[in-house]
Amino acid sequence: MKKLLAMILALGVTFSICTSCGSSSSDTEDEDSSSTVLENSDELLKSNNKVAKTLFTLVNSRYADVIVEGGEYTEGEYTFDVTDAMETEGQDDTIKREKYSEEATKTDIEQTCWKALKKADIDKGICVVKIADSVITMACYSNSEISQCAGIYPNPKTEAPSFGISNIPEEYKQVPSYDDDDEDAGVMD
Repeated sequence: MKKLLAMILALGVTFSICTSCGSSSSDTEDEDSSSTVLENSDELLKSNNKVAKTLFTLVNSRYADVIVEGGEYTEGEYTFDVTDAMETEGQDDTIKREKYSEEATKTDIEQTCWKALKKADIDKGICVVKIADSVITMACYSNSEISQCAGIYPNPKTEAPSFGISNIPEEYKQVPSYDDDDEDAGVMD
């Protein structure tokens, strides 16, 4: 009898869990609040910081190739959605021996970022890459447009909640200056 009651209770719990997976307005509100908690988590910030570091590194590498070939990016802040970057796949990505127009710079950065994001199985989010004084000064990644947990490099934010992708503080957009004696300068976990 106890086994039968335990099975009925287990079946009832399983049934109630399955029925709660439906889509009612209260479920949507619960998902939104749990999503907000997730977006403000330290794990998400750490993950977004890692993606930003990868983007920073790869765009710097690509830009070094462009400079070696006699080309140059147009300075500015380039913001794009990862789904837009997906659309650049397969486009001609040959290095030009000229100053890239603003649109050509953005497309080249998108192509470079998309290759990295594709390898990391990331197919959504917002990216920002800033170029000033012929240097990549900042890369930023957020898993969504409304996320308040944007990862950034080279000055990664270390505590969540973070700033949103659209309101990056100016101090995070500038090239950091490192003391040569600081062994850990520029190193991120």
